[in-house]
Amino acid sequence: MKVCLDTNIFIVVKNREEGYEYCEKILDAVDEGLLRGIISTIVAAEVLVGFYRNNEVREAKKFVDHIVCTYEVQDVNMEIADIAARLRAKGLKLPDAIIAATAKVAGAVLITKDENLRCNGVEVMSPEDFVNENSI
Repeated sequence: MKVCLDTNIFIVVKNREEGYEYCEKILDAVDEGLLRGIISTIVAAEVLVGFYRNNEVREAKKFVDHIVCTYEVQDVNMEIADIAARLRAKGLKLPDAIIAATAKVAGAVLITKDENLRCNGVEVMSPEDFVNENSI
């Protein structure tokens, strides 16, 4: 099964925020090859901001090395840009629109804690619902 992960999945685990256990299970399932993880380069950039703000350069490099080896990292191409523009025109913020468009093009479930990130043509699930419905 393909899952496209939103930025908040990684941040919730890093900061041990409420519900991190569900996000961690999903990340572990990707690491173990039970799920095929897809992320947009936008997600990578957003996660890296936190590392660099905290001067965690070594951790940033480890994160990049890990996602490059474990995830399908999707650049923004014209198909994604077009879909993202259509979603942006309907009110989504551009980074969210790009992430949702990435999920749509990949044919993946978008997993996010952002309840406002709902759009036509993209299956969106919370980490809790995904874990519970898929027995992860």
